[in-house]
This record gives sequence, C-alpha cells and structure tokens, in this order.
Amino acid sequence: MTHSQRDTEAGPLGTNWNCPWTRGLKNAEDLAHNNRARMVRTLEPLAKKIFKGVLVAEFLGVAGAYVLFNKMDTSQDFRQTMSKKFPFILEVYYKSIECSGMYGVRQQDQEKWLNNKS
Repeated sequence: MTHSQRDTEAGPLGTNWNCPWTRGLKNAEDLAHNNRARMVRTLEPLAKKIFKGVLVAEFLGVAGAYVLFNKMDTSQDFRQTMSKKFPFILEVYYKSIECSGMYGVRQQDQEKWLNNKS
C-alpha cells in the first residue's frame, strides 16, 4: 500500500473514511461537526429529564406549601404543634396572614394556649 492510498483510506488525523459513521463526510471538520452533533443529541434526553425533575420538584414544593398553609389556617391545634416543633414556619404563617389584612390570629392562639396551660 502506497503512502497516498493510506492517506485516502485513513484520511487526515487517522480517520478511516470507510467506517459507517463517517460515510458522506468530506474532511476532519465534517467529522468534528458530526461528533459535536452526536454529543448534543445524546445530551438532549438528559437535559429533558433534568428539566422534568426540576418541574416536578417545584410542583411538589408548591403543593406541600399549600397543604401546610391550609392545615395551619384551619387547625389551631396544628398551629400549636408547629409552634413547638417549627416556630419559624409558624412565624411565616402569622406574617403572611397579617400582610393579607387578617389580624388577631396570633393573639387568639396565645390566649388559648395560655388558658390550656392553667
């Protein structure tokens, strides 16, 4: 095999132009572009899975916050439990309802809890 035959078969940079994944490619730039395109195609499903995972996590977070707020809004006993275990979350609840114009819930809770201790 002569030097020129090897160059024709192997191509620049040792590329074998007779391989099935290189058919129709003219030079090393085409091969590099093909490799980048193949890499992008393989990353697309991963990116979609990550995006879906983020969306599901956000949805679960919003749903959980709604359930927690609703439970605190409807049950004074649950608010008392929250005051013992997670007082910072109860404080967020009180501030959010005070911002919406509902005042007096904090005072009612504290009065009831003090009367229950006595």
